[in-house]
Amino acid sequence: MTRSLLLVLPLLLSGAAAAREVTPGDYSLSVSPVAELCLDGVGPLDRWSQLSALGLRAVDVNGQASMSLCVTRARFGGRWFSEATFAVAVEGPQGPGVYLVAAHNSVASYARVEQRRNLSPYTHGQIFFSDDPALASLLLRSAEGVEALKATNGGPPLSPTSAAGFEGPIYLPSGGHFFAKLGPSEGSAPFEPDEDTFTILPGAEHSAVASALTAAGFTPTGWRGSQASTHAKTRTAPPTR
Repeated sequence: MTRSLLLVLPLLLSGAAAAREVTPGDYSLSVSPVAELCLDGVGPLDRWSQLSALGLRAVDVNGQASMSLCVTRARFGGRWFSEATFAVAVEGPQGPGVYLVAAHNSVASYARVEQRRNLSPYTHGQIFFSDDPALASLLLRSAEGVEALKATNGGPPLSPTSAAGFEGPIYLPSGGHFFAKLGPSEGSAPFEPDEDTFTILPGAEHSAVASALTAAGFTPTGWRGSQASTHAKTRTAPPTR
């Protein structure tokens, strides 16, 4: 399963306007510890045909697309903030990676920097979650506080795992990309439909992430989490198309 949760810390990013190539592994930013919780899932492959315009193709996993909804919490510059990201596993010009469909940042100014400087699909939103392996849950609200999505692990706690995490390109709707190294995961558990919950709420139209999950036909398959992950990223390369 491709690991998708990226943590993009906006005030340090050098921006898509930087007209030079980026190199895998040349990380300009690394943050730790990062608390995170992810819901991996699948959905109809044909809903991603539009990615061909960016030179991308959704990875075919038994006839379905592989996707992840991830929420994170970290501290930078003395300020706590959270992010929510929705991404799909893809093949692209820079190699296999993920396409960042939509994202929220709990700090409005951070979201604006992402939009303007890096041409990333960020909007302001409220993000709440528990990274406790025994109490995994998440809640997304719009910037105005309208509840859009919630999920809860009501089954067994996340079990210890040694998953290495993700390292590769993250492609953006703008046509730009950057490279990231995210992980590792500390725990995982299957999504149990009879015990766990995943609910798109009526307020989903006020959340770009929740709306994108709805459009993608996202069906959760498993949980991943960590209380002390490390996230690193390169500069953002400008669009080439």
